[in-house]
Formats: sequence, structure tokens, C-alpha cells
Amino acid sequence: MKFPVLGILALIISFSAFVFAAASQGLSLLLLTALVSAAVIVVFATLYLYMKPRKEPAVLSVEPASHIPLEDFTVWVDIGSPAEELQSLSWKDAELALATVRADLSSLVTNVRLLNDRIGLLIGRSGFEGLTSAGLNQDLQNLNYGISFILDLVGVPKFSIEGMREIANRAEGCALIAEQIAGKLRAFREGKPNEISVYIRPLLRAVEKLSSDLRAAKSNIDLFIGKAPEVQLQAI
Repeated sequence: MKFPVLGILALIISFSAFVFAAASQGLSLLLLTALVSAAVIVVFATLYLYMKPRKEPAVLSVEPASHIPLEDFTVWVDIGSPAEELQSLSWKDAELALATVRADLSSLVTNVRLLNDRIGLLIGRSGFEGLTSAGLNQDLQNLNYGISFILDLVGVPKFSIEGMREIANRAEGCALIAEQIAGKLRAFREGKPNEISVYIRPLLRAVEKLSSDLRAAKSNIDLFIGKAPEVQLQAI
């Protein structure tokens, strides 16, 4: 901080003039008093400005233009190929097979809900009106219903071939719905500027992965059912 030498000198001179004016008691005393008072105010203001601590200018944190909050899929559960462990299990491990399917498909339910939330944030927003007219709301409702039904099926305490087959068929049905959603997202993205399509790309990747996972679950469950003894398959 610089020491205001000139300001201090001006203050001393002002007060000296004030004392001189008071001592002279001339006709111009009132005028001199006013002038000296004004000078004192100016000096004090100068001292304040010089001695006041200076604040560093605030540095604004600017988000990169490509940062889109809706791209956050960090909580997406990647389980590889759902129900893949069934390939190494024998028919005697039926209960373990059911537990494996239950764990993997429960994770897919979490992914469906995340996808639903992310797409739901876009529907109705300016620039995304086409998503509403494409019927995505109904598709998302159907997907949620289908995946919730699967969650109920895998929650049964005892293994059955009929139950596993129903799970596989429902998984395939949900995969078809996910593919419909992906197709509508692709159609909506065509011809859109980057500030719109940048929101759609991560959603499209997510729904394509979901469809692939559901089809993998269907395939692995079917392979396991094929390990059942012939007599049990004929009894269905």
C-alpha cells in the first residue's frame, strides 16, 4: 500500500489555513471556513481511497460450451453381458441361475429409470417439441411397465422353467421398445443443430446399450433353459 504523502501535506495546509482564518476574524471568515471544510473532506476522501485495501478482481469460472448436465450417466450400471454367468452353470445350479438373473436384471431396472429421467427432462423443453409428438412418453411408460414386470418375475423365491421363459420373453419385449425409442431419437436428431443434438447423442448411446443388454439377457436365459432335462421340457 502506497503512503499518501501529498494527501498528508494537503491536510496540514488545510488545517493551517483554517486556523489562520479563525484567528483573523475578518469578513471572509465564513467563506474561508467553507473552503477549508471542503478541502478537509476532499483530503479525507483521498486518504480513504489510498488506504482502502484493494480486492483482487473475481475470476469467473466459465463452463465449457460442450458441458451439458444431461450427459451425466456416471451412475449407469455396466454389467457386461447380463446373465452371462448362466453359460457356465449346470442345470443343477438352477437356484443360483435365478439369483444371477435377479441381480443382473435388477441393475438394468436402475438403468431404465435413469434413462427415463434423462429423456423426461428434455420432453417439453424449447427446441425438443418433436420428442413429444414422436410419442416418446408412451414408449417410456411401456418400457417402465415392462421392466417393472420383469422385476416382479425375478423376485419369486423359487426357480421354474416357466418363470425363466417368461423373463426371457419380457426382456425381448423391452428390448424392442428400447429399439423403438432409439429409432425415434435418431429421427429427431437428423438436421438438428449441435446445441440440440449434443443432448440426444448420450441418450441414444444409453438406449442402444440397454437394448443390447436386454437381448443378451434373453439369449443367455434361453441357453440355460436349453440345458434342462428333456423330461422337464416336455412337461411344460
